[in-house]
Amino acid sequence: MNAHDQIVKELKEILPGTWEYESDSPHLKGTTFGQGRSKERQVYPGICMRWDKIHADGILFTHPSNASSLEITYCAQGRVGWDMHQRSIYLGQGDLAIHPMDCCSESKMNFPSGYYKGITVEFDFEQMESHLVAHFKELGIDLLMIQDRYCRHEVYAIEQNEMIHDIFYLLEKEGPENQVLQKVKIFELLMVLSQTDWTKEKKVDPLEEEQMEIIQKMHDFLIQHYHQRHTIEELARRFLINTSSLKAGFKAVYGMPIAAYMKEYRMHQASEMLRQTDKPVALIAQEVGYTSQSKFSQAFKDVMHVLPNVYRKEYRKNQKEG
Repeated sequence: MNAHDQIVKELKEILPGTWEYESDSPHLKGTTFGQGRSKERQVYPGICMRWDKIHADGILFTHPSNASSLEITYCAQGRVGWDMHQRSIYLGQGDLAIHPMDCCSESKMNFPSGYYKGITVEFDFEQMESHLVAHFKELGIDLLMIQDRYCRHEVYAIEQNEMIHDIFYLLEKEGPENQVLQKVKIFELLMVLSQTDWTKEKKVDPLEEEQMEIIQKMHDFLIQHYHQRHTIEELARRFLINTSSLKAGFKAVYGMPIAAYMKEYRMHQASEMLRQTDKPVALIAQEVGYTSQSKFSQAFKDVMHVLPNVYRKEYRKNQKEG
């Protein structure tokens, strides 16, 4: 089962248009047409951690604007992006975003893959008790220095690396119930923030607002006409953008080149038809833009790791057994 289908399964009991939010001290409001579940835990006074599972194109989040609070978001699966400062930042699997919470007090989190799983850590430096600040300082962690370094109304998006993976992998695997692990990982994260100036690290390139609008319009056009084929040059002429910006912008948002993205999209459309209809495989191939059934079958196997007929057979067998 791929990551998208796993998220759908985990959220199947949630009604469409519902975002469930469980927190020790709720401060977020969220609106979506999809489905979502978030669980938030206070690790220390002023430090909380949230696990998000989302099946949606986006969620509109609102929370108090606080320039003295820092938010760190780790993308475990799918893709996630925000529109901030007339720029758009997108993360892929393993990437990290760091920004003060006055940047995103009213922002839409976008999920180009249609799903997202991740962890967000929030540091409210004003709410941290003095003895906690002193405790971390004794351990070599200067919280005031971290606040000064990162709370500058700037957004930093860091590409995946071993250091990030080591901090968040077990947190994502264990979930929100392992409080001891959370305290250990908060310490590790603060050590890294203290010793590594991520403001100077290689960053994920942001997209300008105008470029972002073009990429989104082009994506909508491709999805609406997914059974047709379009060259990069044709798309560039249609949307008045040069080919290099088109290719780079699309990959920044959707995580893969246009051809690979559309191949996956067509195969997911085909898998839906295989599950929900009795249409012959040859007809499904034509409806998703393939004139050759053999080429379609190979493309389906490339994406779904099984041939179309086998996929349909296994799905219906599981339905009967379930």
